[in-house]
Amino acid sequence: MNNNFSKSYIKFCSLLAALRALPTILQMSVPEELVLKKLIVLWGNGARVSVMGFMKDCGTISPTTVHRVLEKLKKSKMIALIEDEVDARRKFIHPTKLCEKYLAQMDQVVVDANNYDQASSLKPQASSLKLKY
Repeated sequence: MNNNFSKSYIKFCSLLAALRALPTILQMSVPEELVLKKLIVLWGNGARVSVMGFMKDCGTISPTTVHRVLEKLKKSKMIALIEDEVDARRKFIHPTKLCEKYLAQMDQVVVDANNYDQASSLKPQASSLKLKY
């Protein structure tokens, strides 16, 4: 392998491929994964995410696709839609306990992978990653 490549990014891509291959992790379609990642970034930055605003500002994904994906994520109990206190027509997207558990598991996989890289005797414990509906 050429040493000009970023080792950190190669490790990241390898980790991502390994995560997708784990049978114990909630399986999502590519659009579901993209939408959830965008939501996670917004939530992580402290944003309050409205459904309409998110559908309009979701970049390369059409609003119709975003709406369909949000419905799937809601049905799978990964997100909840909460009405605005002032205007009931306005809804905000919130992570559910299942989504928070999923994110905690992804955090643990990343920590385990980092520990594995730093000390080859440590191995990621993917068997403990199970989501229940």
